[in-house]
Amino acid sequence: MNVVWVSAPRIRALNRRFRSTDRGTDVISFRYDADKEFPSPAVSGDLFVCVGRARYNARRFHVSVEEEAVRLLVHGTLHLLGFTDYVPVEKKKMWRRQEGIVRRLGFGDAFPQI
Repeated sequence: MNVVWVSAPRIRALNRRFRSTDRGTDVISFRYDADKEFPSPAVSGDLFVCVGRARYNARRFHVSVEEEAVRLLVHGTLHLLGFTDYVPVEKKKMWRRQEGIVRRLGFGDAFPQI
């Protein structure tokens, strides 16, 4: 797994090119294993994390930048593992797992249980 820290314009360009969404975001993940029939059990892919958005989120949610960076890394990793947050029920499951991992990594409980 590779982690690439990028600027807001760069992540917006990635979002536009690969997701056809012309707006910024905080993290984008790209799986290496595109074979849906025989997925790899290993985490493999690239995470692009927007540094500016991590800073913004940290201020917005009153957490440290380090905590927010960990949260974004966990979030992107869960996407690499096949979790989605596009449907409310799936988002709830994903965020519950994400926040549990963030807490186990020693960071606070900035977000309520969803």
